[in-house]
Amino acid sequence: MTNRAAESKHAVASVLGALGLGALLLFGSACDLNFGSSGRYIPPPPQPNPSDPPSRVARLSYLDGPVSFRAAGSDVWTPAVLNRPVTTGDELWTSAGARAELHLGFAAIRLNEETDFGVLELSDNALQVKLTEGVIRFTVRRLEHGDAFEIDTPNASITPSGAGEYRIEVGPKANTTEVIVRAGEAEVTNPKLAFEVLAGQRTRVDHAKLMGRNVSRAPEPDRFDQFCQTRDHLEEHAESQKYVATGVIGAYDLDDCGIWLTSPTLGAHWTPRCVPVGWAPYRFGRWNWIEPWGWTWIDDAPWGFAPFHYGRWAWLEGSWSWFPGALRGQPVYAPALVAFAGGARPGNAAVAWFPLGPKEIYVPAYRASLHYLANLNPMAENPSTIDPAILPRQSYANRQAPGAITAVSRVVFVFGRPVEGSVLAVESRDAAAAQVTGFPALVPEPESLSTRVPAGVRIPKPPQESSDRHVMLRRSPPPAPLPFEMRLPLLEANPGQPLDHETLQQLRNGQEPER
Repeated sequence: MTNRAAESKHAVASVLGALGLGALLLFGSACDLNFGSSGRYIPPPPQPNPSDPPSRVARLSYLDGPVSFRAAGSDVWTPAVLNRPVTTGDELWTSAGARAELHLGFAAIRLNEETDFGVLELSDNALQVKLTEGVIRFTVRRLEHGDAFEIDTPNASITPSGAGEYRIEVGPKANTTEVIVRAGEAEVTNPKLAFEVLAGQRTRVDHAKLMGRNVSRAPEPDRFDQFCQTRDHLEEHAESQKYVATGVIGAYDLDDCGIWLTSPTLGAHWTPRCVPVGWAPYRFGRWNWIEPWGWTWIDDAPWGFAPFHYGRWAWLEGSWSWFPGALRGQPVYAPALVAFAGGARPGNAAVAWFPLGPKEIYVPAYRASLHYLANLNPMAENPSTIDPAILPRQSYANRQAPGAITAVSRVVFVFGRPVEGSVLAVESRDAAAAQVTGFPALVPEPESLSTRVPAGVRIPKPPQESSDRHVMLRRSPPPAPLPFEMRLPLLEANPGQPLDHETLQQLRNGQEPER
């Protein structure tokens, strides 16, 4: 349905509402309006708001061997870090003997050694990636109606039709692209041909013979395939899927690291075990600046993704428990579900925070619609109150929980250094009197974008010829993220707040945005 048609239906429904329910029902059956079981008109879901950031990301969920990462808007390669959120513009390189895995909730992508991989677009309705060298294997659990999923290589573009298991390989000289479909089916296209590859088939597209169509039987799985199958098996048999909504990334890692319990009032919750002395949520990890969300928590624990980007934490009977929230609904990723506490640590050189509790509202630093904010706070009793004015009025159950507040120097925070070992002491009276703020008004540095590179350490990166290769596109991805240096002056004008969609568009068009 077009936007104009949807607006017309809303206008008609408003007029007919004044004429009575009978007329509305009669007209609705002819115009395909939507009504619930009670007979009340149910408006269609709103169109995506360009001001809203994506509700989903990819998680760097497995690393083995030297894996390098380049953040969107940066030209510096750094060591990849477990639990790093990956989004549009990010790139990965796996060196010899290395492997990596990205998980998106609805799909998992695994990289074999010597693979050059980048994300062209990751949004609520599209995943488009590029592979210029190496091997990837991906498992698609589901694709919603209208979702776009595309893998672009130098010789062809591959589009899986839905759930299935797929493998794509690009040779070191990019002369060929090989596609193997274990389950499902995929369409292979380039400017000169388009054909489908079915389950159990393999095809190879030769750069010198783009018109060629060579389809044969898929080979037996090799060691990389077996590794991917093992990872899939762990996810498929995870107990946590009984308690966590579909689409919560990283929930399957919770099984071996904690225990599930049920509260009569708050429902299912998970308690970690084997945590270090002095452990508290959002203490063992680091902060990075990841746009379009801003300051983002990256946890050190192998299970440290789902409990820090979804749900809420509570101090119960002497230990911390994570509450994932309702099983239904589309989960919305958050950079860090914490409240920042100004004045919790005396002095202007400190930054302090504590985890939000169940039903407490999270107000992000970035611009977003009310519909988005309501989905971001599924536990909120009254989503209409989600605005910065509510921050000082919430009671914040965790503020005075034992050891809940974590404070570090601004240098540790801004430069993405490990929080553990740099924690500053916070007196209980300071914690009780701390004023809650939505976000720290701190300007990111180039070092805030990713992991710090130790002095004198050479970080592997893909061969230049691989980085320079063009890929064949079936659909046009969004513009590449702007360099950090171009965004920095505006970030300095509004410390702690990432640039919104409109401001970025003005920058791309050469206009002077308001500061």
